[in-house]
Amino acid sequence: MICLTGAEDSVHKLAQRLQGHQGDNVLHELRLDALRPFDESVFALCNGPHLLVTCRPLREHGAFEGSEAERLEILRRAAAAGAGYLDLELSTDELLRRPLQHTPGGPKIVLSWHAQREGEAIPWHALQSERAHTIKVACAISDAADLEALLPSEEDARPTIRIAMGEAGLLSRALYHAFGSPWTYVAARPEHATAPGQLTWDQAQRWRIAQGHTPLGLIGGPQIAASPGPQVYNALFSALDWPFIYLPVLTQRPRAMLPLLERLGFAGLSVTMPAKELLLSSAHVLDQRSSEVGALNTLRLDTERREGLNTDVLAVERLLARQGGEPALVLGTGGAARAALGALSTLGCPATISGRNEERTRALARRFRCSAIPWSKRMTQPTSIIINTTPCGVSEAGSPLEETYNWQEKTLLDAPITAGDTAFAHHARMGGAKVIDGRAWWLEQGLAQMEALLHRPIPRPLLEEMLHG
Repeated sequence: MICLTGAEDSVHKLAQRLQGHQGDNVLHELRLDALRPFDESVFALCNGPHLLVTCRPLREHGAFEGSEAERLEILRRAAAAGAGYLDLELSTDELLRRPLQHTPGGPKIVLSWHAQREGEAIPWHALQSERAHTIKVACAISDAADLEALLPSEEDARPTIRIAMGEAGLLSRALYHAFGSPWTYVAARPEHATAPGQLTWDQAQRWRIAQGHTPLGLIGGPQIAASPGPQVYNALFSALDWPFIYLPVLTQRPRAMLPLLERLGFAGLSVTMPAKELLLSSAHVLDQRSSEVGALNTLRLDTERREGLNTDVLAVERLLARQGGEPALVLGTGGAARAALGALSTLGCPATISGRNEERTRALARRFRCSAIPWSKRMTQPTSIIINTTPCGVSEAGSPLEETYNWQEKTLLDAPITAGDTAFAHHARMGGAKVIDGRAWWLEQGLAQMEALLHRPIPRPLLEEMLHG
């Protein structure tokens, strides 16, 4: 179930939310601490089994500034008005909260605990020993690998909501069933979110989080926030009515993350930095392209053995197929650069690599038996194809090549994924180059990747529509 919430600052706005979602079969959280000023007319809205009333104090990341006695009186009046649920914090003075916990025929009690800092131990014993209908714990994490501490336990004596706050905690919200939570909190509007990392109503509907579909993931560092994958693939799955959901997995510890993802039922992963090389040793079997380039971008988890693939290589092969044999310059030394060098080798294109990290540049040149030049000399390298795998050039600052570069009769494959040309690609196009942008690369690798993960053909026109629409 979805619990729709919001930090509306007036009774009018709160009433609009309730009215706007009639018939949506959701639980509504009424955050009375957000009202500015507090308006007693709100109690007229607090009547219904689908209403969860909360008045969160400052010490618990809420907005109520009054005394504890005043706050508990507000909750008592909400209970008397007919609220279906009351949220009481474990930190609330025992003498003040006990009357609400022991009211015959009163609202169901959600006993909540919110971490004050990352890594704080959850007081499970204290929570379980209290009288409550439901327990709620909310922790702050910065790496999705820490979600393991929130997995359900056989010792749970009552419904327990487990929430990890922040972008790294997304899985606990989107896959709340897998964490044993009876509901997940979703913001009615982005500007009314009540906690970091909270999904919005529109996002939850697009991703179909309440339907328990098989999860797929995009695993990597902070740059996954810029990926079109979650938006595009979830739109595709919804349009085709396929039982899958695609979710970002923010972690710097990808190897430690895999057993948790398997336990959560993930069928496979798109893999990006820094995991493309790190997860190579975690695959039980690798396709030829992954083995050759020493990096993968796809990991299948739906078989007895983890299978690693590299569809980035295949994408470059397809995009540059008509230019086989032409010389190429690869800028960068990461996983995408490895894929480009592997594809160029297959296409018979003499390759040169240049990167800021001279040691990595020389190591890749040895691995792929190609030339290497210092970053300071990249402007002087004669070439027909330039493949930019660096994040440089998205804006006007820090372009991989200077504006004086001669783009005539050259092809640029620009890896960064943006809605239009990057500043670098724009200059190249204006200079006469043929430009293949990051979306084209993403589309080619994505088609092959999803077909491998889902074991079914992907309608290319529809995926293109979702990407460019």
